[in-house]
Amino acid sequence: DTEWDVNLRSYYLSRDKYDDTESEACALGGWAGFKTGYFREWFSFGATLYGSGPLYAPDEKDGTLLLKPGQVGYLVLGEAYGEALLSEDVRLTLGAKRFETPFINSNDSRMTPNTFLAGVAQGVHGDPKTSRGEWRWGAGYFDKIKERNSDEFVSLSDDAGASIKRGVYAAGVNYTRGDLVVGGINYWASNVINIFYTEARYAVPIGGNAKFKF
Repeated sequence: DTEWDVNLRSYYLSRDKYDDTESEACALGGWAGFKTGYFREWFSFGATLYGSGPLYAPDEKDGTLLLKPGQVGYLVLGEAYGEALLSEDVRLTLGAKRFETPFINSNDSRMTPNTFLAGVAQGVHGDPKTSRGEWRWGAGYFDKIKERNSDEFVSLSDDAGASIKRGVYAAGVNYTRGDLVVGGINYWASNVINIFYTEARYAVPIGGNAKFKF
């Protein structure tokens, strides 16, 4: 049941900035990785190698985020993690992995995504198409981040500009029933930052396949 994922990506970006400087580069790269099936129905692991190299990258036009600072290419093992099924509905992930939440996410808008060194438990219960709906929740500790144009993991507090090295605790829940979605998540790092994000969406059918979304 092993799944393989190969993504080849090319990107050219040229930008005139408001301070009269320019950023320009053309890069080629992407990633290759895999995730195994669940051994004895409870444990799997995965890994992904990310990279980007310059095809055209003038030294005086740095700053595109397609390459490392200095217009330098990079190659990094951005994902290496284990995943355990604690039950049919709950899984535990430990290691370096890509995650998608409102404020901790892959930000995959250049050559390669952000990934995080973390320990996270997640659960999914119910069915969004039934009257009881579906509950999704997650909680964990995010220790380090590999930025999208970097080949090393650094403390999240370092990355946010703080003078101390700390990770971020995060916990959130999401409820979906039909066209109704409600969720909230909190991020906390002692003496560094606290962010609470909440969101609600509801869609009203207005004929055919069209919906009006609040």
